[in-house]
Amino acid sequence: CLAETFNACTAGIPVYFKDFLQILLKNSKTDDSSLNRNVSYAMGILAQHSGVLLGQHIQPCLEALNTMYAASTEQDAKDNIISASCRLMQYYPQQVPVDTMLPFVFQNIPFSGDPNENETVLRYAMNMHSLAPEKVFPFMQQVTMTALKVLVDEKCDEIPESFKFEVGKFIKGVIMATQLPLLQ
Repeated sequence: CLAETFNACTAGIPVYFKDFLQILLKNSKTDDSSLNRNVSYAMGILAQHSGVLLGQHIQPCLEALNTMYAASTEQDAKDNIISASCRLMQYYPQQVPVDTMLPFVFQNIPFSGDPNENETVLRYAMNMHSLAPEKVFPFMQQVTMTALKVLVDEKCDEIPESFKFEVGKFIKGVIMATQLPLLQ
């Protein structure tokens, strides 16, 4: 609930940041997949909207995400944790070991437990491709499957049509050009 509030009202983040982050870190030491899903989602929202405030806490967040991933048994929790990791990579690329984390993220897509989180990871893949295509190319099959899932899976019901249009352009302009055997 608080993460959704901060997502909609980012001006509140600086006021409550320190307390909220401590709550998240404290609650990241559980094997409750539902709680882990919510904590990781909240960390992703902080990564996206809190700027320098979170920048000095990247390492504890990465450790918390790793702990939650190892402890979670439900796929939707794992998907949210990977998505939060992706947001950390996107918004703090200088502070996160992107080259180490990329295989972990891209080898676990497309998401099936929380299919709407495919938007986050696909946005990251598309952005990364525009900056460093050589880093995405080894995972192009997984990226392709994720792009197709976003377009055709009815469970991706919260993904905006405008993003789906961007995905279509990415498929036409990038994925088709790779001539993956998968597309044949």
